Amino acid sequence: MRECHIRRARAGDLDGLLPLFADYLAFYHRTATSLRIHRFLSARLAEHPVLIWVAEGTGESARTLSGFVQVYPTYSSLGLGRAWTLNDLFVCEEARGTGVGRALVETVLVHAQRRGVVSVDLMTQRSNEKAQRLYLSLGFQPSTDFLSYSTDPTTPVPTVRGALNHGAHR
Repeated sequence: MRECHIRRARAGDLDGLLPLFADYLAFYHRTATSLRIHRFLSARLAEHPVLIWVAEGTGESARTLSGFVQVYPTYSSLGLGRAWTLNDLFVCEEARGTGVGRALVETVLVHAQRRGVVSVDLMTQRSNEKAQRLYLSLGFQPSTDFLSYSTDPTTPVPTVRGALNHGAHR
């Protein structure tokens, strides 16, 4: 296991997070300019309650970030309590398979338990079998009760005959 220290991210980590986040986007075949990534991460670091933890090397690799996890707190109506969405987990290629990803997710779970969170939810690509094995080994289970849907809100919604008049309120 690679020696690393997991800690909450701070504004001073922005330069170290930029290349990691660019690699994260590339992993999912997405691109963005450095400026857009900078703006996005700056806003996340300034926002609370967005939670970001980073893996920082020790010894010779001290001050080098090798991974991050980003969590968005929300609420669960069905769970009647706070829920967290583990939205992003990324470990640089050199640190994969060394326990850094596991340490980041374990940190999230420990903090969730301490704060009385009723569930930690995440999604991963069906093809990302390595991540799936990690999540299963940490107690996550695939949902058999719910389907996940997504849409681009800028795409026009097809008109359906007899659809509700969204402007009318009774």
